[in-house]
Amino acid sequence: MANSNRIEITYVQAGGVCVFASYAIIMNYFSRGRVSVRGLMDRYIQAFQLTPVSNSDLDREVSIYFHYNNCGMRGFKFIEREHKKNTFFTSRFCIPKNVAVNIGYNPLNKKHNDFLKRKLKKGGLAMVLYPLSGGFHAIVIGFDRRNKGYFYRDPNNCVLSNGDFLKGNSIFEYILFEERCSKNNWWKKGK
Repeated sequence: MANSNRIEITYVQAGGVCVFASYAIIMNYFSRGRVSVRGLMDRYIQAFQLTPVSNSDLDREVSIYFHYNNCGMRGFKFIEREHKKNTFFTSRFCIPKNVAVNIGYNPLNKKHNDFLKRKLKKGGLAMVLYPLSGGFHAIVIGFDRRNKGYFYRDPNNCVLSNGDFLKGNSIFEYILFEERCSKNNWWKKGK
């Protein structure tokens, strides 16, 4: 089950990297803070040998944005592929359990929202893509059993919001991540 108190709330994106920033927030959560959002940005830059114009947060994030938007595949499919390849050394923390990407630019049907809501109640976090200001934006969503409610975290601000984002909003893509459990992990599912 997700614990909203463990969601990282200090990072604010400088460039248009909401997809990767949402992924980084989720990796920070499942690594119990061992992987920082900025640290994961560094791993991305190193993995793909990017050369940002400067070392500013904005230039570093812009270089990431242009890289994954020109990789020839949808952003969420790219994230899923690179996570499974362990490009960023994060696959030991969690696994992508469900991924939905619609062909073209149509929203997923309401059944996906209902499915995702049910799955979040059982644990995990999801990144979702929705329309915003003539484009698209990605955020992190989850369900906190202790508070008995849904929450969401937008990488554009430092606010963790309570509420059911999936109610009344169309989503175009999502990835549901669940904790990877094994007898070798020091943490166990649900703690």
